[in-house]
Amino acid sequence: MRKVALFLIAIFTLMVGCTTFDCSMYNDVSANYAFKKSLEEGETEDSKDDASVILKDKYISVIAVRPQKDSDSIINKWPNPKTLSIPVGFAQEEDELIFQLQDSEYKVIKEDTVKITKTNDPVFENVDCYPRYNHQVLSAVTTKNFIDSIVINNKSIDNDLTKVHFYLYLHPSD
Repeated sequence: MRKVALFLIAIFTLMVGCTTFDCSMYNDVSANYAFKKSLEEGETEDSKDDASVILKDKYISVIAVRPQKDSDSIINKWPNPKTLSIPVGFAQEEDELIFQLQDSEYKVIKEDTVKITKTNDPVFENVDCYPRYNHQVLSAVTTKNFIDSIVINNKSIDNDLTKVHFYLYLHPSD
């Protein structure tokens, strides 16, 4: 009987000491971008088809520009993109991303820089995990080589990966 009691205490101690909380599942904070068609001449916002567009026969690469560090390639040669999910930095108040539009031979056709200014708000889910950072988007700007404009659709970036945060409106020729 004593052995059974010790065995049960050992099992209970192991169960109490282990956590079932999956940190990686709760710490992923990414901004979702959807490509949209820009308004053409004579078209109004009400008559426009609001569906995302697919960049057919095109590839996208996204490079994160990091201050005092080498730039990081986040997405490399993504084929026929419609939407992109890009991790949000938490070490600085502005994320600078270079979007490269490439042809079928991976040659850069056009390139745009997108700058996102945001807050970095730490969130602690569990003592066993590193903090996650939620963000409030303050502004978003872009150069206008193939991206005509950027629109903030949802200012709150958190670990809900179903939200579209930004619409990237493309020039009609792209």
